[in-house]
Amino acid sequence: MVEKVFVNSENIATFKCPVCATSWEKDLSQLTDSLKNNRIKINCPCGFSSPAILEKRRHPRKTTDLTGAFMHDRSKRRGIIYVKNISKSGVGIKLSAEQFIHAGDRLLLKFDLDDQEKTFLNKEAVVKHVEGNFLGLEFCEFRNDDRLESYLREK
Repeated sequence: MVEKVFVNSENIATFKCPVCATSWEKDLSQLTDSLKNNRIKINCPCGFSSPAILEKRRHPRKTTDLTGAFMHDRSKRRGIIYVKNISKSGVGIKLSAEQFIHAGDRLLLKFDLDDQEKTFLNKEAVVKHVEGNFLGLEFCEFRNDDRLESYLREK
């Protein structure tokens, strides 16, 4: 299985072994030009070795399977959403039915996290990417949300 490795804007990669759960960081700034197709081989101190794909994003994403709702800010259309991934700065959602939503539209998103507290999030977001019923959105405000950051740190 190919692991995904998050690389931040300073070219620091955060590795996490899927076998022993050990985490470590490595500066990849010397290697970035020589990396082929953003692939690297990870070698954990426990002996586990695996190919990995480097994922360059401002914030790491967490894969989710959450249900919620959206409301379009101008047309007031509403619908059911399935939150597929979330980060500090945005979210990837799948719509339950086809909608006429375009890049640049603003949506109000409401959903509960699947943490122990069932934390309710009410976020305004701008559509950045549309691919069928899948939308990539960026939150309008990135103010520090301790509840979301705590959730993103959970395994």
